[in-house]
Amino acid sequence: SSLASLGRYSEALPLASESIAVKGASHGPTHPNVTGAMITASYCLRSVGRHDAALLMAEAAARRSLAWTRAALPAMSERQQLGALQQMRRRLDALLAHADPRPELAHSHALAWKGLV
Repeated sequence: SSLASLGRYSEALPLASESIAVKGASHGPTHPNVTGAMITASYCLRSVGRHDAALLMAEAAARRSLAWTRAALPAMSERQQLGALQQMRRRLDALLAHADPRPELAHSHALAWKGLV
């Protein structure tokens, strides 16, 4: 959202939430437009100090993006597959951005999400 890019996170958060609902209703819950709006919302949540909610939102976006990618890949050209995987990587990067401030736990939530811890 433009407000989020301007650092006006508390104003951007309700718009991001509305965007998730509208895009979800028109495209379905796993569509990339929906997960993109969820990532924007997670950054807004983190920026206003709601870290737990931000992490939950980023995890949900990553799960939905993974579901969409798995379902869509077989029908895509190689170029489209690369684009979809790049988008999936951005969702995972957003999840990693919500690291615990303690160095020893910095990526534990992402590793747990991947089933490694």
